Amino acid sequence: MISIAICDDNRLHSSSLVESLEQFEKREGLSFSIDVYEDPRKFLAHFQPSTYHILLLDIEMPYLSGVELAQAIRSQDPSVLILFLTSHESFMPSVFKVETFDFLVKPVQNEKFYASLQRAIHRVKQQESFVTFTSNHHYHALPSKEIYYIEKEGRMSLLHTAKRIYPIRKSSKELAQELPKDFLQIHHSYWINVRYFFKLEKSVLSLRLPQEVEKSFPVSRHFKKGLQEQILERLKNYWAPLKTHTYCRLISNK
Repeated sequence: MISIAICDDNRLHSSSLVESLEQFEKREGLSFSIDVYEDPRKFLAHFQPSTYHILLLDIEMPYLSGVELAQAIRSQDPSVLILFLTSHESFMPSVFKVETFDFLVKPVQNEKFYASLQRAIHRVKQQESFVTFTSNHHYHALPSKEIYYIEKEGRMSLLHTAKRIYPIRKSSKELAQELPKDFLQIHHSYWINVRYFFKLEKSVLSLRLPQEVEKSFPVSRHFKKGLQEQILERLKNYWAPLKTHTYCRLISNK
């Protein structure tokens, strides 16, 4: 089941979105759970990380704008997909303050909405991939989104997550064969989760982790060749074209 939340102070707009979602759900044979909020403050008060897969946020709302709401949510949940809806294209630059999946202008045409929704659902399914391993004689199966990066330390590989570091015995060759496409090797000592990619400047790659933490890594000459193209290719599966263009600009910055 795909969990979706709508936050829009205009009841007619939110009702129209619900109707479109139900039509898409029936057409594609999917199962949606849909919650609707009119007050962004109430939405934020009730929000819990990993509750929703997709958020549909209006930008112009009283008390909190959609961008301000998204910033507060993003500090708690780095993986939820955020689609902004607004009547004015002039708000587009402001959505770059958060990890935005797509930006749709009202009135939203169903086919454009469905195309964006299809990409979002594909992304949700990718997020459900797991990494399985044995650490300290215990078997684990972690969603790949929970692993920020992997660090090689001698014969050990250290899986860095928000809660702890898991030491495992895996060679670089084994990691290359077993890790999902979310991960890229950028150095003989580092594999990074592309979903947290922030910027690449010369030979330094940075990730943006939850709570606005930025973590930087060296990029070795061996892995630098073609790295930009590999990152962009993977990001195409995660973000809409709007976001991909943003990353192109960041990567090209010398």
